[in-house]
Amino acid sequence: TEIYTLSLHDALPIYPQVQQERQTVINALVHALRCPSSPLGVIVSLRSDAIDSLLKYGELFSLIERNRIVMTPMNYQEIRDTIEKPAEKLGLNIDPYLVHNLTLDLTGAPGELALLQSSLYELWQHRSPASYSKGSPCLSLESYMKLGRLSTMISERATALYQSLSAAEQTATQRIFLSLCDLGDGQFDRCRQARKVELINQQFPQSLIDRILQNLITARLVVVDQPRLKSQIDNESGIIKVEPAASPTSR
Repeated sequence: TEIYTLSLHDALPIYPQVQQERQTVINALVHALRCPSSPLGVIVSLRSDAIDSLLKYGELFSLIERNRIVMTPMNYQEIRDTIEKPAEKLGLNIDPYLVHNLTLDLTGAPGELALLQSSLYELWQHRSPASYSKGSPCLSLESYMKLGRLSTMISERATALYQSLSAAEQTATQRIFLSLCDLGDGQFDRCRQARKVELINQQFPQSLIDRILQNLITARLVVVDQPRLKSQIDNESGIIKVEPAASPTSR
């Protein structure tokens, strides 16, 4: 069950029950975890910048602090293994110079796995069909350099999509991405999830938002928590959540 999401739920009058439901879930978890006979185990995954959200839930915070495991960013070798080992299983050839340069660009980058996924997808789209018969690498450093390396690969794809839209669609796209940004008050700006219902109003009807979201999903610029967008909003509990596919998308 997802409890913490960077959102405006608590500030919106249409979600008066959110805080009560959240507290009920937390109380149940704490009670179950403190019960010696309970077989329940709970794994809580939190970004480091969300830890402060736990402070007002003292018992849950104490339980997490006593059992906390910090997942550090992947190092150079771990990123390299993430690229090479799946490719080896599939018999896919990758230019070793591409692996080296891509790994260097990803090391230390925020959201490295999402960036890696997007980069490999882009490189696959630009693979050479002749590479299978010639035995040369399917994914090459040459393609990576032509795409502008990691620093521009995603932004160029986003820009190309944005420029292909009408004026009304561009305005709706701006609304979507602004809704996916949590502007820090004295802190770093960060990405957030948004419910689709937050994006829809009289100026931005559902048909327009659905169309733009589908374009963004196809371009792998955002992800949703359901494989297909609903044609209608059923109720508050069934609303689709949207989030950026990678941090640089929202920047």
